[in-house]
Amino acid sequence: MAKVNLIEMHAMTDPALSFEFELVIPRIPGQGGDLITGATIRNNDVEAAIQEQYGKNLNSASILRIFAQTVDLPDKQIEPVTVQLTGGELVYAGLNKFTHEMAVNFPERRDYVVYKAINHWVEYCRAHRTQHGHYKSEYAVDCILRVFDQKSYTVDQFKLYSVWPSNVPSISYDSTGSNHIMINVTFQVDWFELEWQEESGSFKNVIHSFHQNTPD
Repeated sequence: MAKVNLIEMHAMTDPALSFEFELVIPRIPGQGGDLITGATIRNNDVEAAIQEQYGKNLNSASILRIFAQTVDLPDKQIEPVTVQLTGGELVYAGLNKFTHEMAVNFPERRDYVVYKAINHWVEYCRAHRTQHGHYKSEYAVDCILRVFDQKSYTVDQFKLYSVWPSNVPSISYDSTGSNHIMINVTFQVDWFELEWQEESGSFKNVIHSFHQNTPD
């Protein structure tokens, strides 16, 4: 068999690009209850959140979608199961586990809207003065990471279940230079999965075949 040549290389489509994404956090728990002031959207309705956040009304959840600069999804790891045999060993797939941590960087605005939103969310999870908190069903939200191609078609999306911030990030001030303050947040995620969202049905059927999360 001949080595890969230029003709075969041209079969590659355009590459996936790291900046073609948006992270949608549908709401900040405890901030007035509704997704946006005056709206009636509740219960982690991510699709409705996207529609609202594309509108003219901006709350903190909308700003987090706009400001999310980098996102590091949790790792998936399969534990190896080693079976020792005479003269050698074999390795099998064990439990499929997640690392649960998702790192997101946000550039801060002059009114510190990102820091205030994350700090409010953390305090809603567990207040530092009293150590009273809320149930996970109240402070955790389902989020999505939507992935686009070069024409802004949605080619796929990750659904992240039960997301909540586990830290209020420190802020470093430095008078020796002109630097934009970044808010680096670590979120906890129960699990996530890749959901097919390509706008062409043939893409799913021909390229990816049937997906377990695709409705009939």
